[in-house]
Amino acid sequence: MFIVPGILIIALILTLWPWLGIVPQLHRIPIQLIVMGIVWVTLIGIRRLRMPRWSLPVATGILAFGFLAIAEHFPLSMLFVSIFAISTLLLLVSMAVGRIAAHSVSRRDSDVAMAIFAGYVIGQFMPFLY
Repeated sequence: MFIVPGILIIALILTLWPWLGIVPQLHRIPIQLIVMGIVWVTLIGIRRLRMPRWSLPVATGILAFGFLAIAEHFPLSMLFVSIFAISTLLLLVSMAVGRIAAHSVSRRDSDVAMAIFAGYVIGQFMPFLY
């Protein structure tokens, strides 16, 4: 459950640190844990509703376009557009991590693997509000 996302995160840290700044930072840990929890609880809800796992990135993509539609009336909505657009792309990658983990374990464990990877990468690239 923790091996697949752990190995992929370590591989990303070792290969992308000069370009993307993906090295772990202590001040980003709280947001990573919050995102990890939100993704995990959402995946539990999706599994209980018997919806496919790809509906989570679709929902964040719809939210990104929704905030883009109201961007001219609310200037703060462009921040949400960037957060949800980045999250959509990173959730698609996290789905691949969950798919890799699903080959050897149950869907619950692959949801945890997807949540761990998504929490790390989304929390790492999410813009700070302060």
